[in-house]
This record gives sequence, C-alpha cells and structure tokens, in this order.
Amino acid sequence: MKKRILTLMLSAAMVFSLAACGSTSGGPSSDSGQAADSGSAEDSSDEKPETITIQSRNAEGELTEVEVPYDPERVAILDMACLDILDNLGV
Repeated sequence: MKKRILTLMLSAAMVFSLAACGSTSGGPSSDSGQAADSGSAEDSSDEKPETITIQSRNAEGELTEVEVPYDPERVAILDMACLDILDNLGV
C-alpha cells in the first residue's frame, strides 16, 4: 500500500514539474525574446558579410581563428545535443 502511495505522489510531482517547464505565458523569457527580435531588425538593414571569423580553441588549447561563411548551406555536428540546440534556434 505504501509503495502505491509513494508511486502516486512521485508521478504527481513529475507531472507538475513538467507542466511548469512548458509554460509560455508571461515571465522574463518573453521579454528577452522581444529584445533579441529588435536587435536583429537593426542588423537586417545592414549589408551582411560574406564570411565571418570565429575564435576557438583547438585540441591543444590554443586560440585559433576560423573563417566560415556567414550563411552556410550545411552544418556538421559532433553530438545529438548540438543538433537539438541548432534545431530549436532554427538553423
């Protein structure tokens, strides 16, 4: 009997925690989205460069500069977490 009650309570806690993560109304996250949209509107009026330079660390830990296209047609990923992030960003 105690196992059933414990299981029911844990299930209810999981449902409420997942419901809280799915909230889309109000909160500070909606304000930051508006700020990001207003910044991108200003950038869209400027001419976009053909390539951009990114600073990154190589396998030895040294800073290197990599030149990449501004709007690439294909992107290579190293793990599935990167794929989820890029998919949510719309890349």
